[in-house]
Amino acid sequence: MPSLLFLALIVNRCLTEDFDPLLKTLELKIAISVWPPLVFNCSNFPTLLPSKECPFPGFDAENLGIIFAHMGVANYSYHIFDKRVTSSGDFVNGAWTDIFGMIENGTVDTICGGYQRTEIREQYFDFSYPVLQIKPVFVVKKREAGLIEAVVAVFRSFNIQVWLVIVAIFVVQVVSLYLVDYILIGHGEAKMGVWSPGNMFFNMYRLFINQIDDELRHPTLTGNVLVVTFGLVDVLLVSLYQGLLLTELLHPPEVKPFSNIDEMIQRIGNKEFSLITYYPGNWYFQDLQTSEEDHFVKMRAALSKNPLVINENQTQVLEMVAAGRYILPLDTDGEVLYYAKHQYCDLTYIDEGLPSQYRHYIFKKGSPWLPLFNNASIGQQAFAINAWEKYFGPTASARDPNEIELRCPKDPPQVRALTMETLTGLFCLLIGGSIVASASFTIEYVGCLRKTIGLKLFGPVKEMRKLARAVTREKKKLLQMEDKDRFDLYRRESYYFSGF
Repeated sequence: MPSLLFLALIVNRCLTEDFDPLLKTLELKIAISVWPPLVFNCSNFPTLLPSKECPFPGFDAENLGIIFAHMGVANYSYHIFDKRVTSSGDFVNGAWTDIFGMIENGTVDTICGGYQRTEIREQYFDFSYPVLQIKPVFVVKKREAGLIEAVVAVFRSFNIQVWLVIVAIFVVQVVSLYLVDYILIGHGEAKMGVWSPGNMFFNMYRLFINQIDDELRHPTLTGNVLVVTFGLVDVLLVSLYQGLLLTELLHPPEVKPFSNIDEMIQRIGNKEFSLITYYPGNWYFQDLQTSEEDHFVKMRAALSKNPLVINENQTQVLEMVAAGRYILPLDTDGEVLYYAKHQYCDLTYIDEGLPSQYRHYIFKKGSPWLPLFNNASIGQQAFAINAWEKYFGPTASARDPNEIELRCPKDPPQVRALTMETLTGLFCLLIGGSIVASASFTIEYVGCLRKTIGLKLFGPVKEMRKLARAVTREKKKLLQMEDKDRFDLYRRESYYFSGF
């Protein structure tokens, strides 16, 4: 413990030894607004320090508070603004508006919020050391689970690649034993018993589903080694599937509106959905104009056919998304995303396969605060990551003290009992197999019936036809014989046909 305290003192000394004495006389001015979950509206707002009255001041509030403490800065003030009236800022007619404009002209030093680099921003601002990454999240109306999802749930324990591997393993097993039989035994049905070529496929299937019996002993040592090896693999595969299948059936099915981001972009281009935003100055739309990343190139092509919809009213935008047919891109740390998750029951969120961006604090070009701020940020990186989990993680504990969280009545339980609905896929599999078996039975029965009727009704006719063909062949031979031989044959035929 003493060594850790000594190390902490050394680190703190290193972080503050370059502190410019002139900065002690300056006041660090912070633009701050109620901006959940970055800044919560606590009873003692604005504040950067957690307290009994305000246990969760907000992610950026807590992060800046710990950074300023390690910078040794105690002299800072707040410029409070209303985000509903004053935005972060846009670049209009060669100048920055709102808070970005205030940072550019020195009215404030930074803003209590994280931002991403864009080409135009880099020309006018300095960015702090990046501690975290964020990515866009697409918000879209949730799709309810239907019959297809219930049926697919039986097979969704493994993805399509795993199923293909399982089929390939089964084929390898069958082919391997065929080769062993052909090379070592040949085609002797008596020696091969249940391993005869006609029974091979069915018996390997029995081995695969763990339905073997004592007869499944191969005549060769190589075959038995393969049977043991394949049997172990099959047991593990089936055991894995049984556990995952039960887990899948006990949990509510996850219904995604799109299989992947590329499908979403394609459906935007086909005008099945439209992209909408309330803030076109977001880094995503700035990168969308110039970036050559594959995602942005595809999205530009889609928007050329179906242009972006802009509505400055955030509430109306969320209502339009909740009604369907609209997709809203937001930041992971965005206020609107926070409210969407806590105030809407019928929205879902897609972030797989999307480009990420570093998250920075913005300062004026050449700001004297930035070098010291960067040193403190590096030293407090672990704190920033833990704070992020507290506010944005899957088990986030931080909540807006003024928020009335909506409890969705249709939210399924985390674990549900097995019901007829959850077993729909099994019943469909049973029905499908029964239909195939019925069709096979019908075909075989008709074949047997035709064969039986044919023997009863047309048996004598067939025999007469065979006899007539035989007579025709004999007559052809007769024409080629000598007269004496032809007479003898004629006498034999007359005697033979006299019985009819």
